[in-house]
Amino acid sequence: MTIIATDGVTLAADSLAVVTATGERLKRPSRKIVYWRDKIYAACGDGQLAQPLAEWHAGGARSNHLPSDLAACEWTLLVIDRNGMKTLMNDRVIDHEVEPPFALGTADQIALGAMHADASPQVACLIACTLNIYCGAPVIEVDIAASLKAGRLMNTLGVPSYGVEPGPGTFARVA
Repeated sequence: MTIIATDGVTLAADSLAVVTATGERLKRPSRKIVYWRDKIYAACGDGQLAQPLAEWHAGGARSNHLPSDLAACEWTLLVIDRNGMKTLMNDRVIDHEVEPPFALGTADQIALGAMHADASPQVACLIACTLNIYCGAPVIEVDIAASLKAGRLMNTLGVPSYGVEPGPGTFARVA
């Protein structure tokens, strides 16, 4: 279960991992945003899908070549590149262009409403994490243009988004 939100400038996602069948909240964080071959991918659905879906998409995204473990899951994939944003879903593997503000995941309507009330994607995800038990902090925020330029995920402080200690306000929990 997931919340992913974007305003076209930044992209944010929660990091809670939940076992879909049981609703069990796992202790390990889930990486829901990845950079792969000049694109930013964000995935929601059953399991840790961002990297395998990114690799499948970069290989041509043919529905008849979807790995069996991905074919058995429900998922939505957001693909961001220099040309814009599009989504693909497990039940219709066709590109669907989307415009910001945009949110996907189990709490998408909460995050979208927050962004329409001028919340940033990060704050929108934190609000969703507060109101939906299937989303959870910490929230990662990615600067879209900086990431596409650098060739890796960059946060809004100009440093890589994974593997470094974030600055104040980059990760937060709504109390």
